[in-house]
Amino acid sequence: MRCWLEYGFFSLVLAAMVPMAVQAQDRCGSLLPETARHQDRQDDYLDPHPAARRHLKLVADHHFRPQIRRFDGHPMYIMENLDYTLLHFPNYHEALYAVSQFERRNGGRLPQKAGWRWRRSAECYFVRAIRFRPEDGVVRMLYGIHLHKGGKLEQALEQYKTGLELIPRSSELNYNLGLLYYDLKKYELAKKYATTAYELGYPLPGLKKLLEKVGHWP
Repeated sequence: MRCWLEYGFFSLVLAAMVPMAVQAQDRCGSLLPETARHQDRQDDYLDPHPAARRHLKLVADHHFRPQIRRFDGHPMYIMENLDYTLLHFPNYHEALYAVSQFERRNGGRLPQKAGWRWRRSAECYFVRAIRFRPEDGVVRMLYGIHLHKGGKLEQALEQYKTGLELIPRSSELNYNLGLLYYDLKKYELAKKYATTAYELGYPLPGLKKLLEKVGHWP
C-alpha cells in the first residue's frame, strides 16, 4: 500500500508538471499537415491563396452544406460532416459556431464515432483552432461566446480580452464583451464596451436596453 501511494503521488506530481498545451494536444488530437493533398491536409479559413480557396469551396460544398448548417438530418451524419469540416479548416468561423450550437442542442455532448482517437467536443475544436491559428481574433471571440453561453464567465472574459488585443475594432467582440460585463454586474465596463460597439456600427440595441434598465445608459 505504501508503494502504491508513493507511486500515485509521484504520478500526480508529474502530471501537474506537464504543460497544459501538451495535455490539450493529447486530449484533442493532433492537427493535420498543411502540406498534403486536399483530403489529408488542413488550410487556414482566412488564407486568400487560390489553392486554399478551392479547398474551402470543396469542403463547404460537400461537408458544410446548408443542410448541415440547419442541423437537418441524423445527429451522427451532421457530426461527421462538422468534424470533417473542422479537421480540414480548424479555424472555419461559421463551423466553429455551428459545432458549439450543435453541442448545446444535444445536451452538452457531441455524438461520438467508434474509432475516433479523441473525444469530440466543442471545446476541443476551439482548442485546436487556437493551436492552429493563435492570431485569429474571431476564433477567440467565438470561443468566448461558447464559454459565456455555458456560464463560464471568467474563462469567457479571458478569451474576449485576448481577442480584443487581436481585433480591437470588432464591433461584435466589443458588444459581446459588454454583455459579459453586464452579466458580471460590472455596469460601467459594460457601458464602456457597449459605447465602443455602437460607435463601430453594431446594429442591435439589446445591450443598450439592458443598461437602460439598470440606469447605466446613456
